[in-house]
Amino acid sequence: MRSSLALLVAVLTALGLAACGGGGSSTDEGPTAEEEVKVAAVRAAENGDAAGFCREEASKAYIARIYGGDVKKCAGSDGTVPEHPSEATASKVKVKRDQRHATVTVSLSGGDLDGASGAIEMVKEDGAWKVDEFDDAFIRSAFLASIKTVDEGAVSTPGMKACFTKQIKAMPAATIRDLTYASDQGNVKEQNKGLLKMAEKCPESALAEYGARTLTDELNIKPGVHKPGYVKCLRKELEFLLEVTGITTELLAEHPGFAAVAALEGIVEGAKKNCGG
Repeated sequence: MRSSLALLVAVLTALGLAACGGGGSSTDEGPTAEEEVKVAAVRAAENGDAAGFCREEASKAYIARIYGGDVKKCAGSDGTVPEHPSEATASKVKVKRDQRHATVTVSLSGGDLDGASGAIEMVKEDGAWKVDEFDDAFIRSAFLASIKTVDEGAVSTPGMKACFTKQIKAMPAATIRDLTYASDQGNVKEQNKGLLKMAEKCPESALAEYGARTLTDELNIKPGVHKPGYVKCLRKELEFLLEVTGITTELLAEHPGFAAVAALEGIVEGAKKNCGG
C-alpha cells in the first residue's frame, strides 16, 4: 500500500497535478472566497453574451438599477455587453466580513474596452458571486476606452475623439454614469441627447471634420465615374464649408431646422461642382 501510494504521488507530480488546484493557492476544501471572486469577475467582464450575463452574472440589484428589474430587457439590449469583449485580469480582492460582499480590481486589454480598469463590487447570490456595480474609475476609463476604439458615429474622427476625451476626463462621475446606463439600456434617444450636449462644446473644426467624412461616406460615388482624387477633394471642400458656416451642430440634432438642411444641400452641391462632380 505504501509503495503504491508513493508511486501515485510521483505520477501526479510528474503530470503537474499534485496538490488540489494544480499547485495554486486553493485549500484542500476548495477555492478560497478571494479566488471565487476573481474567477467570477473575469468571467463577467469577458462575457459577450448579454443573455448569459444578465441571467447568471449580474445581481438582482444591478438589474433593478439599470433595467428596472427586467432581465429580458437586459438580455435584449445591444449595450449590455461589448460587441467585442476584452480579456480581463483580476487583482486586489477584498472580501468583507459578511462573506457576501467583495470588491475586486479588473483590468481589460483588447476588444472595445481596451485599457479600462477599476473596481467591481461583487455580491454572493444563490451561491454564486455576481456583479453588483462598477466603480466610478472603471466607468470613466471604460468610456474613454470606447472613444479610442469606436470607428463610426460622432466620435469616429480624430478631432471629435480628442474633444470627447477631454470632456470625459473632467466630467462629473454621475454624468458619465447616466450616459453609460443609457447606453446599457439601449436608450438611443437619451444617449444621443447627452452626446449632442458634448458635441456642442467641440470646436467647429472637429465638427466639420466629422460632418465631411459622414457626408462623403453616404454620397453615392461610383468608381470610375469621377476623376482620381474626387472623394479627397470633396471631403476637403465640405470640411472647409461646414467649418465656415458653422451648421454642423444644428445638423446633429434629431430634427434639424429647414435653414440648416437647405444650407447643407447648397454646400454639397457647391463642393461637387468645385471638385468636378
